[in-house]
Amino acid sequence: AKKMEWKAHLADLDRRHGRDLTEYLRLHDIPSATPSELRSISAVFNRKLAELHRQEDSDGSSAYRLFKHMDADNSGRITFAEVVRMVRDELKISASEMPKPKLQG
Repeated sequence: AKKMEWKAHLADLDRRHGRDLTEYLRLHDIPSATPSELRSISAVFNRKLAELHRQEDSDGSSAYRLFKHMDADNSGRITFAEVVRMVRDELKISASEMPKPKLQG
């Protein structure tokens, strides 16, 4: 029973820290985003953050506050589900503007 509890605990840690997502991407041959794609995604996120706060955020504090808001367990990491929720609900980026596969890359 203890061994099963430990395995469940480890699986939960992997899920919360994104290790399962890394494995999923590898198993499904989902390529990593290119540097150009990462810059494009970053530009969209920064633009949406600026729109939310109605000002340019030169010190990055609104991005940090948003991250801390999404990091419910204070692990310093957010899960892919939390990223999707942040993108859709907080930044108001539609699936047509930023499809899930683009977020996964």
